[in-house]
Amino acid sequence: MDIFHTTLTMVTRHSKHNSMKYLYKKKSYNFARLALQRHLKNIKRKQKKKGQKCSSFGAKNADEVSAMAPTRIDLYNPRYHTELVMFKQELEKKADESSQSSYRKKLRICFRNTTHITAAAGLLMIATVDNIVSKHPRLKFAVTRPPNRNSKLGQLENLVDSVLVRVGFYKLIGHENIKRRCDAANVKCWRYAYGDDANGEIPARLIQELASYGVKTNKLYRSCFEAVANATEHAYTDKVKAKRPFNLERWWFFVGVLDDKITVLICDLGHGIPDTLETTQSKGMLSKIFEKLGFKTKPTEDCILIRASTMVKESRTGMEFRGKGGTDVKTFVDQTDGSEMLILSNHGYYRYRGQDSPSQAYDNKRSVGGTIIQWTIPYIEVED
Repeated sequence: MDIFHTTLTMVTRHSKHNSMKYLYKKKSYNFARLALQRHLKNIKRKQKKKGQKCSSFGAKNADEVSAMAPTRIDLYNPRYHTELVMFKQELEKKADESSQSSYRKKLRICFRNTTHITAAAGLLMIATVDNIVSKHPRLKFAVTRPPNRNSKLGQLENLVDSVLVRVGFYKLIGHENIKRRCDAANVKCWRYAYGDDANGEIPARLIQELASYGVKTNKLYRSCFEAVANATEHAYTDKVKAKRPFNLERWWFFVGVLDDKITVLICDLGHGIPDTLETTQSKGMLSKIFEKLGFKTKPTEDCILIRASTMVKESRTGMEFRGKGGTDVKTFVDQTDGSEMLILSNHGYYRYRGQDSPSQAYDNKRSVGGTIIQWTIPYIEVED
């Protein structure tokens, strides 16, 4: 082979090698580029899927802002208490922002991750949304309902959805067409009402229904009426400097049977017991109570001030029918075995189980922005 053919062969081989190397690099680059594109598409697809339901970031519908409800709508546990209050504050903030913007957006309430709901927390949520609706009557709502879940018996159940339908939550936000998809067997006799004055007829009607469950309704009514009267007279008083405007001076009432227990609740979104105590009772009376509790001066914890309010022996109003102030609120517990009372007011938590049982009191990290009083009564079946 001459020099020319030898050189040509070497050049050809070198060219083929370079071509193969170039194709390999190009193919590798294309693979990397395609892999990156697939990865980005997957991220966008997940964001889009999430945004269609609940995410306010990159949501498909730019006409909505959304608030994600916590997994557990609960006030009894400090951790869940904080999460629910943060959700409440987010609802209020986004409702204000949506209504104040030049282009009104729907407020979506998303229950996609919610699996549990308790009575006190549910009533607070209803009161909050009712207040928002009154403050922003033109605000439109959208809702993502909680999904059905399999029970231990393998049947579909949806406690959260059943409760929301039963107490009229969907109707409150303009979705009265929503019906229960499946019944929750442990939700019975759930009733909810509200009022703007001290008329006791509304709670009286609901409490009367509990007679069939073995409840001494007369004694319970006395405690409930005291709470209603206090909510009407003191919760929104102008004698205390308000930390926020009161758009709606209302109380909300709830009666329900859940997990073989009867629960009665009253809620208001007013100043809170710790902030109104000094306007409802004399300095001399409070000094005696604080001293009895081991304090020389006014306590700073909300829970202690709540407890003090239940120890009042005199009432400033002088109304004989009203009884003896805060004492009436816990009288039912003292006279009913197995019952207990819980008061949540601002940061405070106070649970009372009777004169012979220790009480529980502590302050939560965040304020509920009002007062919730709950009575829990053992369920007793009464034969007809």
